Amino acid sequence: MLFTSTQKLILAISIALLGICCLFFPNQQQHTSKKLSSPTLIPIDTAALFQKKVIPNRLTQFIQYLNQHGIPIQNNFELLLLLSNPTTRQNIHQQFLIDIDVLLLHAEIADLMQIKMTELDAQILFFSQRNYQNQFTRSTM
Repeated sequence: MLFTSTQKLILAISIALLGICCLFFPNQQQHTSKKLSSPTLIPIDTAALFQKKVIPNRLTQFIQYLNQHGIPIQNNFELLLLLSNPTTRQNIHQQFLIDIDVLLLHAEIADLMQIKMTELDAQILFFSQRNYQNQFTRSTM
């Protein structure tokens, strides 16, 4: 396979950049001495978790919140199945005093993640849809 002069130049530049990165960022050994037997608890900011704003790891924190309160959920799909039942949503609403709209928010984010969308992108799409103004009726959805 023959390379053009532009391809050779790009290859030379990328090799030089790789060499520079290796000089400035030498191998650092990562310590992997974490105990696998003890689960790590992520501190949950429940005040932020139930607000309608974009939060990194929202579903992970919500699943952990439900696990701490006796509802065994393992992943986003199980959360989606749980929240798809209106009776279950009503029970969670009454038991934990969580707004039903917030439960539906988590269900819709979990649903969007089923089509391989990232969690942050799903939240941004969800909130941007809610701020859409209909041009014909001038009402905000």
